[in-house]
Amino acid sequence: MKNSKKYKPIRNTQEIAKNIIVLDGFSSSGKSLVGSICGYLERSEYWQINDTYERTSVLNYLGEISDDSTSAILKIEVDNHLYNLFIGRNVNFRKTDITSPFYDGRESTYLDRISKKDGDSVIHEIIKKNPIIPLHMHYIFGHSDILFQGFGDKLKLYIVMLRNPFNLIDTWHRQNWVNLICKKERDFHVCCNYNNHVIPWFVVDYANEYQKASDFEKAVLTIYNYYNKVFEMYDKLSESRKTKTMIIVFEKLIVDPNFYVDTMCASLKTKRRNDFDKIMKRLNLPRDLDDSSFLSHDIFIKTYKDQLSEKYIGLLQELEVNYRAFISRFI
Repeated sequence: MKNSKKYKPIRNTQEIAKNIIVLDGFSSSGKSLVGSICGYLERSEYWQINDTYERTSVLNYLGEISDDSTSAILKIEVDNHLYNLFIGRNVNFRKTDITSPFYDGRESTYLDRISKKDGDSVIHEIIKKNPIIPLHMHYIFGHSDILFQGFGDKLKLYIVMLRNPFNLIDTWHRQNWVNLICKKERDFHVCCNYNNHVIPWFVVDYANEYQKASDFEKAVLTIYNYYNKVFEMYDKLSESRKTKTMIIVFEKLIVDPNFYVDTMCASLKTKRRNDFDKIMKRLNLPRDLDDSSFLSHDIFIKTYKDQLSEKYIGLLQELEVNYRAFISRFI
């Protein structure tokens, strides 16, 4: 049977995930630091990558899944995700992964849960403990209406990680992401066909310009457009959604993490775990902002001037001004 308006997909009213954190941002912006911090707040589960939320949101943005269907999938998936965590199912036990409870020293909690009997008793335990569940995303905030809509009042905090854009462009270029995303077998981003070329979903709004650009220019275009979407999205949020949105600036986070942790605890009505200092030591927080952590606009231009046309130098100057103006509102 094909889709019919008669049957609207929904999640039943017994939703169990009532304290959701969305942790979003560009690659290498510091999401893993904040994810580990979230995992050391009382009542919080460990942070884990579950690509269903991201891919479903992307397909909604591309017009391939309706808002109703996307909202239903998000609600069902987060409840299923939380239930599985409470019985030790689908937990990442790879010891070397930063998204593993072994990384944060919380493996015993999840290993103990493996032998737990599933059933309604698990639901009762979840309701009693009222846990916090962090969800990891990439590049979604610029199109995040569907996440606010789908999770509704269960979404307590939408964290957007920002980092000096010149560090991001430099990393994107040096790690050759342009030739990895949507080009390698072990890349699993949603990709799109544009004039018989495969491109990442997040460049579709400027696909023609992207396709004509050099590899280095593609890195510049990607970060330039990503940040513009972040700025635009934040400014059009309703006041209630802005209250749930937390802009974290990487350069501020590493020198003064408590500036953000205090706000996170207040928003989530929780507090630091007794062993919170353990994870801060593991993450080397706080620490000084050194040259390896911050690449200035002037040094970036000097380093890459041979690969930059006047047009791209202009885009970077615009990005520098707009980024500094935006983050000044939050630090």
